[in-house]
Amino acid sequence: MKGEGKKSARNLRQTWSKALRWMRRRIPTGLRTVLGILLIVGGIFGFLPVLGFWMVPFGLAVIALDYKVLSKRVRRRRRNHLKSTHEAANWKKNEDKNDIGT
Repeated sequence: MKGEGKKSARNLRQTWSKALRWMRRRIPTGLRTVLGILLIVGGIFGFLPVLGFWMVPFGLAVIALDYKVLSKRVRRRRRNHLKSTHEAANWKKNEDKNDIGT
């Protein structure tokens, strides 16, 4: 149960990476941009049953495949997010160790 969150986050990252690689290889540039915009618009209606809020960041990642400026920002944001999640996990471990002694 403890490693469940890490496992699902890792699976999500792997799935997104595979999907983005597939899109880069198979879908033409202009169509990727249109697909990214459609994903973002669909994500705005994430409260509906079929659509989800996950579509917004995924749409940005799809658009970032074609535009260097956005690509750099997405990479930097992802790196900062991974760094902060790693730090939060380490902080949680340390907090759990301190709680055991009390």
